[in-house]
Amino acid sequence: MSDQNDTREHIVDTAAVFLRAAGADSPESADAVVAEYLGEGDPIDRYGRLWSLISVGLVVVGETLRALMNPPGPVALEAEETPDPTELTAMKAITAQVNLDGEAAQDVVTGHVAAEGLEGLVDLLRAFLDVYRLNAIWGSETTT
Repeated sequence: MSDQNDTREHIVDTAAVFLRAAGADSPESADAVVAEYLGEGDPIDRYGRLWSLISVGLVVVGETLRALMNPPGPVALEAEETPDPTELTAMKAITAQVNLDGEAAQDVVTGHVAAEGLEGLVDLLRAFLDVYRLNAIWGSETTT
């Protein structure tokens, strides 16, 4: 039971960091929140925390978008312009998450990281933060 509580606490703490970064008043401030969360020290530990932030952030974005859209069935997100590879990956991962296929969403992220490396993971986090910010703005405008 203790392991389950530790896991739940870790997820809640990680989601809080994601939401703090998403609520930052600038990309630099968001980077500072993420850097504080990642801390210093062992690169493998930092990579693990970054991966956790991406995974939890993906769920936060997907579930928020799902709640805003309230789709009756599977959705397909489309861009108005041709997105860059990171934005395209983010859209694919978020679409899978909105469609309640968390495993497929994680597979998209894993494939992106395999192709782009650690910098690709950082770029993906920034894309998720941008999507969350835009949806939070859109959601607040549509509910008023």
